[in-house]
Amino acid sequence: MSACAAPARRDRDRYINKKDRVSLVADLHEQGGTPSVVFENEELLNMILNLLHADYRVCESFQYEKLEELPCPIHVLAGTNDSIESERLEAWQLETQSEFSLQWFDGGHFFIRSHESTILSYLNDLKVR
Repeated sequence: MSACAAPARRDRDRYINKKDRVSLVADLHEQGGTPSVVFENEELLNMILNLLHADYRVCESFQYEKLEELPCPIHVLAGTNDSIESERLEAWQLETQSEFSLQWFDGGHFFIRSHESTILSYLNDLKVR
């Protein structure tokens, strides 16, 4: 998992007030990681906002239902400057009967962009275990 709260700890309220263009654009800026060219191109920005709005509607409608834990390991990757609280990430361990790990990387929500080779090596090491 990457930069995502565990299902039992999802914050549905985070998406409730993100329905209009102004709030969606503000959220894109706050999350970081969106290239400036997106904000400079109205057509591209509209496409991104339409996708983001649909994504947020799905996230807002999510209802957690406790099911049997997964039989596979869960490895969570997170950015040290992301707004997701550590306990929301650590709650993934409640979703597995197997190994759990949480690996932190410098950066915000889109930490993967600046640590691509390190993360690929990390994932490859997990695969080898």
